[in-house]
Amino acid sequence: MELLSEEAKLEEIVRLVGLDALSNREKLVMLVAKSIREDFLFQNAFDPEDAYTTQIRSYNILKTILTVYFEALPLIEKDEEFDFKKLSELSVIEELAEAKNIKMDELDKFDVLLEKIRKDINSI
Repeated sequence: MELLSEEAKLEEIVRLVGLDALSNREKLVMLVAKSIREDFLFQNAFDPEDAYTTQIRSYNILKTILTVYFEALPLIEKDEEFDFKKLSELSVIEELAEAKNIKMDELDKFDVLLEKIRKDINSI
């Protein structure tokens, strides 16, 4: 909720001066909050997997999204010259958007995705 609240405040700045005016930490907030909104909170009532999702699946989706934030934040805070574009262009960020398509009988795929997120972000 804190990330979504901060995103709402930052959207005004982005509308006025553009995304490039934000710090890398603020860009990370925008990236993760967008993923929370679009990949976690958005549900399709016509999709049986989405309409009746379990708590464990919801938890894994949210955990995967927040892992991006918690893995990238220390890197951004310690390096003022951090190249945010490299982070946003990682293939794992696109895969993150597909995490909502992981079925209940494939929960082990979340562990694989989490490990890939950690590895890819820390390799920047």
